[in-house]
This record gives sequence, structure tokens and C-alpha cells, in this order.
Amino acid sequence: MIEVVRGDLAATEVECVLRPARSDGASFSGVGRRLEVGAGESVLRRLASSGTAPLGTALLTPGGDLPVQYLIHVVLQSPDEPVTAKALKLGLLNALRRASDFGIESVGLPPLGMMAGALDGEEVAEVVAAVLHEHLHGGLAPRRFVIVVESDYEETVF
Repeated sequence: MIEVVRGDLAATEVECVLRPARSDGASFSGVGRRLEVGAGESVLRRLASSGTAPLGTALLTPGGDLPVQYLIHVVLQSPDEPVTAKALKLGLLNALRRASDFGIESVGLPPLGMMAGALDGEEVAEVVAAVLHEHLHGGLAPRRFVIVVESDYEETVF
């Protein structure tokens, strides 16, 4: 099941939330920064110990101080590489594999890759919808996705 809701990703009732991240683990979007702050220092230290990750990597950490069990940090950008549809697709696929490996049934995600200077909304929605639909047809966990949007435009696109 894929749901689109308007609200606060950190407050969504799911087991796991996807967080857009740079290759060094830092945030490059408002939603990513809010998740980073909400998760707390222990999660940031754990993420920093992973070092630099290539685009498309999905790093799983505990949810920290957030009301979710897990965070999956999806690497979509580096200092030398912008967000691309290819990195978005690879990162989302790897995040779903990681969630499936841990038996996670429900995942919340923002419009990954859709921030100033990145991909346009239609492209993000097309990639995300295609990957999620393909995953659901495969019959593996997770089986519930909540795309949390914050604006009228995001809601319309998704």
C-alpha cells in the first residue's frame, strides 16, 4: 500500500523513515535536517563512523530519539555530484533492500531528491512511484509506504 499524506515525517506512525543525506552523512534538505536533529547525537556519531559513502548507498541506523525504530539514510548527493534520477533510483532500491533484510513492514519517506537545486517534482514522483510499485509486486517487506509531503505542490505531484 502506498499512501500520500501531508504532515510531519518524524511523527508518522511507521517503523522506519528514509532520510536524504549527502555522502558524508550530512543533511542537504530541510526535512533531512529536522530528522537529523530529532534523532540526536548518538545517531549522528554512528553515521559519522561510517565514513564517506557512494551515491545510492542506504545506511541503516537506530531511530534514536525519533518515534521510529530505524532510520535509513539514503545517499543522494556528494560535494562533487548533484542529485540525479539514477542516484535516487539506486538509493531507494538499496533502502528497500535494507528494510526488507530487517523485516521492516512500514516505511515513511519524504519526496526524496525534490529540494531546491535538485530534481523536479514530476521526475521524483515518477521514479519513486515506479520503484515502490515494483517492490510491492515482488511481495517482500516492506508492504506499506507513507509518502509525507509538506506543500500543495508536493501533494499534487504525488
